[in-house]
Amino acid sequence: MKKVELQIGEKFNYWTVLSLSEFKSKKGERYYKCQCQCGVIRDVKSYHLKRGDSKSCGCFRKEAMSKLKRIDIEGQKFGKLTPVKRVQNNNSNHFNHWLCKCDCGNEVVASTGALRRGKHLSCGCIRKGEENHNWKGGRLKTPQGYILIHNPKHPNCNPNGYVREHRLVMEEMIGRYLESNEEVHHKNGIRDDNSPDNLELWVKSQPPGQRVDDMVNFCYNFLKKYKSNLLKNE
Repeated sequence: MKKVELQIGEKFNYWTVLSLSEFKSKKGERYYKCQCQCGVIRDVKSYHLKRGDSKSCGCFRKEAMSKLKRIDIEGQKFGKLTPVKRVQNNNSNHFNHWLCKCDCGNEVVASTGALRRGKHLSCGCIRKGEENHNWKGGRLKTPQGYILIHNPKHPNCNPNGYVREHRLVMEEMIGRYLESNEEVHHKNGIRDDNSPDNLELWVKSQPPGQRVDDMVNFCYNFLKKYKSNLLKNE
């Protein structure tokens, strides 16, 4: 395939093509002698120009950073963050970062661009919820067919703050949190049918030993705990 040569005078962002350079890479890639709008002349690889990888001698980035520096967003609201003070970026000399106060009370440093584009909305306190790009409104369905509800304050939620809906429904029915040895069974086998009539409580635990005292004590505690359920079935 014939390589398409660049035309003299052709512009690529801040670059203007002056001539074909004598320099070539080890792979034979073409370079063009280009002049930046600031006056700097350099040899630039052709496909860097065509793909937009090289926009200038470096002044384009400096100009963009200068514009960001001039943008004053102090006191504005970005999600849960409020910029309170401009600070220097640890990786450069640019003051395009802000010390922000989160609604939860924490402080975090965020760039002007990330705040304005909505990519930084909290100190991290809601990263597992509304801020996450996979957020589905707090309701998910697992590959196994179970419905998960986002409830990060639940004592038995998973690391991402979700609880299986059928367990929440059963807890509301019996008026307490379920224990680790308790399971909720779907009568019709449909795992996303969490209507109260379709759910029943199962218990996995067994007496800790085979001694009579252990078994009697187990039965006593079991009847005491599930007495209300037995009365409903009478």
